[in-house]
Amino acid sequence: MRVVLLASATLLTIGLGFGSRTLSGQSDDVVFYDMATIAKAPYGPYPDARAVLTETCSIAIATLPPRWKQTRHHHTQEQVTIGRDGPVGYIIDGVLHELGPHGAGLPPPDVEHGMVNDSDGPAVMVEYQPVLRREWLPPHPQVPPQPQAPQAQRIPANAPVAIDFDKASTEWAVVSTGARRKILAGQTIRATFWDLSRDGASLDVATNPTSRERLVFVLDGHATAETAGRQRIVGPEMLIEVRPAARNVVLRSQLSEPSMIVVFDTTSR
Repeated sequence: MRVVLLASATLLTIGLGFGSRTLSGQSDDVVFYDMATIAKAPYGPYPDARAVLTETCSIAIATLPPRWKQTRHHHTQEQVTIGRDGPVGYIIDGVLHELGPHGAGLPPPDVEHGMVNDSDGPAVMVEYQPVLRREWLPPHPQVPPQPQAPQAQRIPANAPVAIDFDKASTEWAVVSTGARRKILAGQTIRATFWDLSRDGASLDVATNPTSRERLVFVLDGHATAETAGRQRIVGPEMLIEVRPAARNVVLRSQLSEPSMIVVFDTTSR
């Protein structure tokens, strides 16, 4: 397994314009991106935003301005929006979900949605999409609109669209490695939240085969990442791209600063 670390904003901007690849053109199995080092810059209505594009997916961290409401819209690809800081609201099919700093929303395909910040201060969100949003990267080129149905759809019966992943919340499942897990799954994508607070807790991100890359994002705290016989400490806003060929990508708890991690992956092509 080959492992590469991209730490600087310059490398990210150059390397991610058309997906991340090494200079030799050979893909690596695991790639680390330190999103905390990406320079913040205004983008559209957002006072600041940062983004990374991997092989087929996009992830962004953006600040919502005070007293701001996004125009409601719909598109065929699903997405996950996570409240990172402040009172992030998410309207899905006309219902407001208060994400705050420990909530996530996942609108089903072509269901109308939009973010809201009703406060007098800024709020911060993280968004994952299983498509390449090239306009998220400077110089923010104009691109065709995302595919959408002629009419917005309603939420299918019993479809989960939001989750509370606060460590004190209920309905966490404990797995054999000691980690706690919560899952928000749509029709095509899934966000799995992992709490590594317990002593010795761990997870192997590459256990189950996949046809597309998984993205691992550290929300809070620190963990030890073990890949290809190497260890490194990963902290908030570290993004790990785990490609289909990767094996034995293990994250372990750091009791001094236990971590909350989310893993994004696709459940269908």
